[in-house]
Amino acid sequence: MARAGTFVVQTLEEETVVGTGYAGVRPRDYAEGGRTSLERFFKSVPLLSLARPHPTVFVLRVTDTLPHALAVLGEHGFLSTPVLNQANATVGMVSVNDLASALVVMADVVATEATGPDGDAAVQQRLREMWAAHTVGQVLDISGRSPFVPLPHTASVWDALERLGRDGAHSVVVMKEDGSGPEALYSQAAVLAYLFHHLPHFRVIARKMVQQVGNFSQQVGAHKPLHVAEDAPLLEAFRLLRDQAVTGVMVLSHGRKLIGVISATDVRMLGAHMERGDRLFSSAGAFVHKVQKQNPLLLSKVVSCTPVDTVGMVMEKMLDNAVHRVFVVRTHHGIATRALRSLCLCAAFGVAILVSDHPSRNIGMEEEVPLDVLAMRDILLLFQPEA
Repeated sequence: MARAGTFVVQTLEEETVVGTGYAGVRPRDYAEGGRTSLERFFKSVPLLSLARPHPTVFVLRVTDTLPHALAVLGEHGFLSTPVLNQANATVGMVSVNDLASALVVMADVVATEATGPDGDAAVQQRLREMWAAHTVGQVLDISGRSPFVPLPHTASVWDALERLGRDGAHSVVVMKEDGSGPEALYSQAAVLAYLFHHLPHFRVIARKMVQQVGNFSQQVGAHKPLHVAEDAPLLEAFRLLRDQAVTGVMVLSHGRKLIGVISATDVRMLGAHMERGDRLFSSAGAFVHKVQKQNPLLLSKVVSCTPVDTVGMVMEKMLDNAVHRVFVVRTHHGIATRALRSLCLCAAFGVAILVSDHPSRNIGMEEEVPLDVLAMRDILLLFQPEA
C-alpha cells in the first residue's frame, strides 16, 4: 500500500503504451471495461482502507433532545450521525433532513392553534416548547432520507457505492468487527475524495462532460431545481425540501433572479435561534437577507464551470470548495463575478456550485436562474453503470 496525501491508496495496475507518444506506461482504466471491471476493482478495496474524515464517530442517543442533536451536528460539521438506544445498540441515523422535517411537522401542528390577537406569539411559544420536548428517538429518519445503513467490518468500496449511489444514503456506518457499535462513518464526500485521488484509473468517466450526465441526457438522477418566491413563507421552502427530497431550494426575486439558496442545513440556524421563532414564519427572502446581514462569515464563493467541463473537473471543484450539488446554468450573456452568501452555515458540502457558460466567472446574487441540478450522488452513480 502507498499513501497519497491523507488517503491510503492501493497499488493499481498499469499498462504498457506502445506507439501513442505516451511515455512508457499509464494507469489502467478500469472504466473501459464497464460495470464488470469497475465492480471487480471496487470489491477488492476494503472500505476501511480509505482515510476516515472523522477519526471518532460521534453518536447521539434516542433520549437526547432535538436542540442537543442540532448542537452536536453543528459543532462537528456533520450532516448525520448514528443513534444508540439505552442498551448502546445502534438503532438508526439522524440527520439535518430529519430535524428540518420535524420542524415542518411541528410548525404545521402549532399553526392551527393561532387564535386571537396574541395567536402568533402563542404559536411561537408552543413551537419552542415542542422542539425542546421532542427527542432524537422520535424523529429517526422522519424525512425518509436518512436510512441506517450498517456495513460489516469487511465491507468494500463497492458496498459503499451501492448504498450511497444506488440507494441514495448520505453516509454509511462500518460496524466494529464484533458488531458492538460503529467503527467508522463514510459520507458521499469521503468516497468521492477516494475516487478523485484515483481518477487516472477512471479516465472514461473523468472525461465525460457535465452536459452528458445531467438532465441533458437523463443518464443520472438530476432534478430540475425547485424554487420559491422571495415573499413566500420560509416554511414553504422547508416543506419543498421534505416533500420533494431535494438538497436545496432557490429563492427568486419578483424579477426571477436568484437571490439565495435554502437547504436543510439551515435548520441549524433556526434551531439555534428558536427563541426568535418568528424566523420560521418570515418570508424566504427576508430570511435570506437577514442571514446575509447578521452573519457576514457566511459569505461563500460560488464556484462556476461550463457545461462542457469534465466530470473530473467538477469532482475537483466539489472537493476543493466543500460543495455537494451543482446548479447548471446556461446563458447567452456574460455573468458578473460575484459571491453568494450560503445559508448552509459552512456545513461540509452544503454550499452549491453554480455552473455557468463562462469558466472564469461566478454566479452571484440576483443572477440567472439555474436550469439543472447535478448532485454528488449523480457523480457516484457514474461509477456504477448499468450492466
